[in-house]
Amino acid sequence: MIFLLIEPMSTSDISRVMEIEKVCFPWAWPVEIFYQEIVGNRLAYYYVARLDDEIQGYIGAWILRSGEVHITNLAVHPHYRRKGIARCLLKFLYGLARQKECHTITLEVRRSNHIAIELYRQEGFQETGIKPGYYRDSGEDAVVMRLKLDEGGDIPGQEELYFGH
Repeated sequence: MIFLLIEPMSTSDISRVMEIEKVCFPWAWPVEIFYQEIVGNRLAYYYVARLDDEIQGYIGAWILRSGEVHITNLAVHPHYRRKGIARCLLKFLYGLARQKECHTITLEVRRSNHIAIELYRQEGFQETGIKPGYYRDSGEDAVVMRLKLDEGGDIPGQEELYFGH
């Protein structure tokens, strides 16, 4: 059995997160944004996924007073994709959302990111709209997706989640 450790992102994790950010996104967030999010934004919740003490992916979200969780960022290093890490990060976030009594999770994703869109669809997200020209680097549209959390379902009760290979 292999365990993926999911834990809060710390400032010491940011250099590795930036490596992942730069290989995953055409327009990487500046390092200052990550510092601001994890140190200065009380709505922000950022987590890293570690396997063998190496960060392989991360997720960030804002938990809003309206009972909504908004995913700001989700990335897995290309060497570790297709192993279930992104899905584990999402499921961890579902548990956090339920603990915070949230009922909806939203996100934006590039229209051309078919792999991510398919993952979100498999997870039950539905497309609710388009934000034209949302991405500054290319002017690409964003697909807005939403997941309504039901009352039941599994809630991760610990910081380690099993994932397959």
